[in-house]
Amino acid sequence: MEQQINIIGGRSLPRRISFISEKYVAEAICKKTGEITTTVRILPTYLTALLRKSSFPIPKILQLIAFAFGLMSTKTKVLATGYFAVMLFVGMRLEKFSTRIQTIDTSNLDKHDAQKLAIFSFALIVIDLVFLIAAFIFIRKLASWHGAEHMAFAAYEHGHLEIEDIAKENQVSPKCGGRLFLPLILVAAISIYIAKHINVSSLLISPIFYELILWVDKRTGFDKIPPFKQASILLQHHLTTRRPGVIEIKTAQAALLTLLDAHRGTIATPFMSDT
Repeated sequence: MEQQINIIGGRSLPRRISFISEKYVAEAICKKTGEITTTVRILPTYLTALLRKSSFPIPKILQLIAFAFGLMSTKTKVLATGYFAVMLFVGMRLEKFSTRIQTIDTSNLDKHDAQKLAIFSFALIVIDLVFLIAAFIFIRKLASWHGAEHMAFAAYEHGHLEIEDIAKENQVSPKCGGRLFLPLILVAAISIYIAKHINVSSLLISPIFYELILWVDKRTGFDKIPPFKQASILLQHHLTTRRPGVIEIKTAQAALLTLLDAHRGTIATPFMSDT
C-alpha cells in the first residue's frame, strides 16, 4: 500500500463528513436523494504554517480557534462570530444575575418580589432544559455520521478502505475529541468555584484552565489517561456515536478517498479555502 498521509482530524455533521490533512480539507455531502458529492479545499496559508510550526508562541486555545475558523466558509465565519458574541453576552449577563440572586436575602422579600424571583429562576431552568434537549437531539442526529467518520479513519490506519472493511471497524475511537469532555467539565466546575471565592468572572478564569487542558493533551494525551479515556469511550458508546448504515459509510469513504486523490494529484486542482 502507498505511504499513508498524515490525517490530522475529521469533522462530522448530519449528512456531511470531512477529513483534514496538513494541506487539504476534503468534504463529502450526502443529499437526501442518496447522491454523494465531494469537494476539496486547500487550507489557508496561516493554518498550514501553524500546523507545521507547532512551536509558535501562541496559546493553544487561540490556535484551536484559528484552526476551527480556517475550516469555515466566509458565511459560516460570520454566523459563528455572531453566535459566539451572543453566547458570550448572554453568559456574562446570566452569571451576573446568578450572582445577584445568590446575595439576595429571601427572608426580607415581599410577596411581589418573591414571585418575580421565582419566575426568573424558573425561566433559567426552562432555558437550560431547552438547550440540553436541543443539544441531545442534534448529537443523536449526527451520531451515525460521527461513527462512520471514526470507522473510515480506523480502516485507513489499518490499510483498507473498502466498504466491507470500514463496516468491520469500531465506531468508538480513543482519539475522538470526546476525550476532553471530562477534563472540560472539571475545569468548568473549578473555574466557577474559584471565581466565587475571588469575586471574578469565571469567563476570565476558565481560558487559563482550558489552555492547561490542551497543553496536557498535547504532551500526554487524555486518551492515554485511564479515567479520561474510559469517560470518552462511555460518552461515545452511549451518546455521541452509533453504528452507521451503508450510506453514512459511503459518505465517509468518499471524503477520505477524495482527500487521498488530492494528495496524489489525480483530481482537479482544489480551490483555495476562503479566509
